[in-house]
Amino acid sequence: MTPLEQHYRRLLRLLPADYRQRWEEDMVATYLDEEEAAWAGVEDERERELAYLRHPPLRQVVSVLALAVRLHLAAPAAPGASLQARQWGQAVRQVARLGLLLPAATALNTPIWSPDGGTAAVLPGSELLAWRAQAGLWLLAYLLLATGQRRWARVFAPLALAATLVESATSAAGPWILGTAGYLISVGVPVIALLAWHGEVPAPSRRELLRWLLALPAAAAGLWVLGEQVARFALWTGPTTLLCLTAVGAAVVAAARRSRTWSLTALLLAAHAGAAAGLDLANLIIHSTAPIAQIYATAHVVAMLVLLLLVVSVRRQRRA
Repeated sequence: MTPLEQHYRRLLRLLPADYRQRWEEDMVATYLDEEEAAWAGVEDERERELAYLRHPPLRQVVSVLALAVRLHLAAPAAPGASLQARQWGQAVRQVARLGLLLPAATALNTPIWSPDGGTAAVLPGSELLAWRAQAGLWLLAYLLLATGQRRWARVFAPLALAATLVESATSAAGPWILGTAGYLISVGVPVIALLAWHGEVPAPSRRELLRWLLALPAAAAGLWVLGEQVARFALWTGPTTLLCLTAVGAAVVAAARRSRTWSLTALLLAAHAGAAAGLDLANLIIHSTAPIAQIYATAHVVAMLVLLLLVVSVRRQRRA
């Protein structure tokens, strides 16, 4: 076995075991034939021998990675896909959709759209333009995903994340880098989860489209009410708070519907929110002297740990 063939077999380990057992030999033979044909015109025998010591080309690596995503995060009606792959695929897609809903609703709810008041009154012109561009990109990415334009959503969501990265890099003070990292995790994970919206996922039905379009103004209104109430206690309703509330909401839906897909969604959201909350807590412990802020961040972490344990326990009981 040549080193190149070993590299191919290691790469194919990313695929599900049953799929690999059925197709591994054919795929390895096809890839080796392609490489042999590509080097057939090279007269130098030494160069041809060295070709079998190289790693697989990037295009083949990308194709295997894309296939692994489609198989592990399968579409609801994917032929031959296991029930577990379909459930995980749907859960990751829910994380992407809910994760994009939060910054989109925040953009719709923020006073920065008003040219004569709110946050806009205290921002310089360049920062105001950056904020508006960032908010508009998140809003557009969610609307594209909600209406089934997944390819364009996969274009504009990374652009929104890039705008957020640029804004965070220019505005974050040195000692608050952990808090900035927590914020970027909260908005970055849903963008990565968009990989589960591959070409095999069907377009949303009219009912589903209407439901997720109405979710945007409903979420914006909820954020406004939440902000008004929490402001009375001098607390901040940042992305971590919203993620924690979304994870709890997913767990409630899972319990009400007895849905394994929603329980997986709650599990992923709780892990997502817990990671962001952990960075926020570490940042506040190191740099903040406000006890109420530290207690608030600690409550986020504890709540997500409890939710994780609860969801895992319920899933184990159902399997038993």
